[in-house]
Amino acid sequence: MPLCMLCEQITPWTLKSVRFDGATLLDPEKCNSHHRSFSLLQKSAVECGLCKLMRDAILDNKLNLEGNWPLREDAPVLLGSVINVYADPRVEAPQLYNILVQCGDLFVTLHAFADAESQAAKSNAVAGRLPFETGSQAHFDMITTWLRNCERTHPNCRIGGVGEALADIGQDQSVKLPRRVVDVGDSADPRIRLIDSSNVKGQYVALSHRWPVDPSKHFKTTKSSIDGHRQQIVFEDLPRTFQDAVTVTRRLGLRYLWIDSLCIIQDNSDDWNQQSMVMGKIYNESTITIMAATSMNIPNHEPAPEGFLHQQPSLTLPTIEMDYYSRDWRRDGHWFIRHMDPTRHHSHILDLLTRGWVLQEHMLSRRKVIYTPDQLLWNCKSMQVLEVNRDIKTDSQRIQGTESWEDTFFVDHWLGIAENFSAKDLTFESDKLPALSGLASYFCRRHGQEYFAGLLSGSIAEGLLWRPYSPGSLSRPMEYTAPTWSWTSLKGRIKIVAPSQSSRGSLRSKHAIEDIKFELLPEGKNPNGRLKDGRMKITGLIMRAEMCRENDNANLLMRLRVGTRSLAQFHLDLAESAPAPLSVQEVACLYVLEDEENVLVLRKSRNLYEYERIGIATVDPAWFHDGGAKKERITIV
Repeated sequence: MPLCMLCEQITPWTLKSVRFDGATLLDPEKCNSHHRSFSLLQKSAVECGLCKLMRDAILDNKLNLEGNWPLREDAPVLLGSVINVYADPRVEAPQLYNILVQCGDLFVTLHAFADAESQAAKSNAVAGRLPFETGSQAHFDMITTWLRNCERTHPNCRIGGVGEALADIGQDQSVKLPRRVVDVGDSADPRIRLIDSSNVKGQYVALSHRWPVDPSKHFKTTKSSIDGHRQQIVFEDLPRTFQDAVTVTRRLGLRYLWIDSLCIIQDNSDDWNQQSMVMGKIYNESTITIMAATSMNIPNHEPAPEGFLHQQPSLTLPTIEMDYYSRDWRRDGHWFIRHMDPTRHHSHILDLLTRGWVLQEHMLSRRKVIYTPDQLLWNCKSMQVLEVNRDIKTDSQRIQGTESWEDTFFVDHWLGIAENFSAKDLTFESDKLPALSGLASYFCRRHGQEYFAGLLSGSIAEGLLWRPYSPGSLSRPMEYTAPTWSWTSLKGRIKIVAPSQSSRGSLRSKHAIEDIKFELLPEGKNPNGRLKDGRMKITGLIMRAEMCRENDNANLLMRLRVGTRSLAQFHLDLAESAPAPLSVQEVACLYVLEDEENVLVLRKSRNLYEYERIGIATVDPAWFHDGGAKKERITIV
């Protein structure tokens, strides 16, 4: 489509730079006026491709905001070049990467791209770059450049997170390989085969991927197939995602690849338990992890093609080609504008991260190259780079120090992981603790903690204060996973209600519980894995109360009372814990944090000497100090 007169005047040199905090309306005098109203933009969109792109982006954004920001037909359309935090201050050219479009209270961002060999790019007028075709030589050169830069200049990305910058690629980077790896071969012997490598040192690539929903499509190592896999794995027999992982490993000049379904004997429980114990270490010590985030399970849609190489991401989104004009208005080639909805590539990443096992793979890998349908992302402990801004230099001062937010506020970090992980999907309910065990082991090593079925020793009280994300959203697994006090005992998303550590600076609420002892019975050799049974013995202030269900309400809202005095209303964790309508049950309320209103509501279990958790209630702390609370030692199962 041709451009209207207003759009023809848009160049990297004529757009005014604006500062945008994500919410504040722009000053019309400090940006570029486009159409005088959204109505005029809509009329122009019939014939102008760029106006259509702006209109569609604004309407899409309105839908994403679910109508919270009304769109006014008479609102003017304003444009500005957003100052990029990565802009090189030594370069006078615009370094255009984002174009902000404002219409009333709505904002959308358009992205500017140029071919690396174009004058728009060489002049630094446009900072964004068109994505490469995945699988091309330029694509692999880019990944290799990122990897070499990280290995040489990012001390925090080394194993352990500290150390001097490396002088040569691979120096001090060899590690003891996992028990088994896939040998992808070399020019002398190109065979792909599974090798026993526990006594071998080297570098390896790890793959993070979604297992197929259809079990018949699982390509895995079993007791019956392991001998054949040790002889040779035929490349063409591998699923496309595995083929692509082999290709990337080879093109990066590495020899070994770790894939969970191939390197763990899937029908050998002893092997599976042993390897699940070190899963976090495997991803943490990989030279680089490939995250295949290119497919999504969308209802009523054809499944996406397998694999992540040989895509053409530059063709997947509407793109407007613009004539490039230099500062003196000489036409010299082209540049491009595109609306890249930020939720689009993140949604693919997040879709991959809906899997419980993938969360620790993502968090513990020191370096990740993430494949999405639209572009490639690099993510290491020191920087993040999108393929579209690959030529932008990262300020070395932005590289995080060894004392990061994750270290200073590790309690908040772990509780955030708990909330995040609780929303993940698992093929097998019994994998909940094993899928978290790698992260748990990492936190224990890094922060000197002990771990108890979802809780860290430094934040036991905070870890006990959780509730369903929404009433009625939790359910009990078919198999036992953990004691009732642990958020890992139930299926569904939870919310931590303890005050955050960061909101109080370095201060934390004083724990009102003491003399805590855990008795956990692991099912196998992994102390952080599956449990057969567990209990917690704890001393704290206890108040006895009655739990009343006043009617047959659907949301299972309960009332706490002492005698005729009503204390609070609260929602049960599970519907099955509800008493009969108009009935009363005795409960015990445990005071957990000093001066905090949220308390544990407990009920006698089948063993009348033990309690089980049934929910969280919000009550006045004065009730415990002035209402005759007694310090007791109880057992919670």
